[in-house]
Amino acid sequence: MRITICLKPIDANDIDFLHELFKERTKYPGKLRFRKKDIPTYKDHKKFVTSFIRNRQAHPYESWDIILYENRMVGALVLKKDGEWGYHVLMNYQNKGIGQQALFLLIKRNPKKTLVARINPDNDRAQHIAKKFGHKLAYLTFVRNP
Repeated sequence: MRITICLKPIDANDIDFLHELFKERTKYPGKLRFRKKDIPTYKDHKKFVTSFIRNRQAHPYESWDIILYENRMVGALVLKKDGEWGYHVLMNYQNKGIGQQALFLLIKRNPKKTLVARINPDNDRAQHIAKKFGHKLAYLTFVRNP
């Protein structure tokens, strides 16, 4: 069964949802978990989102969308100007193909753009999705988090 999602460009009404989405990543299991100190404060987050909304030309993101599934906000998808993409889907909505469908729409919208995914080496699901959409491993990045 193919799921149907749509992408909605973010606006100022999405700031709270986007921050909660970011904070949810501290609840991930094991090595995929973000440390709480790595999550921006609400004030910094709001400033970053507002800067995108007000002046996209000066912002590092080319596009930033809310992922809608059954008319509910379930995630977000970003494309940076350097071609790096990323998305996060709420944990309660993962494993439904929503992220894959969002990536499909991003590729469809940018058919000639070189796209890059920076993926945690422990994130097997994200690696699988990237490979499924034709991404090839270019390099590994090692980070030490004390």
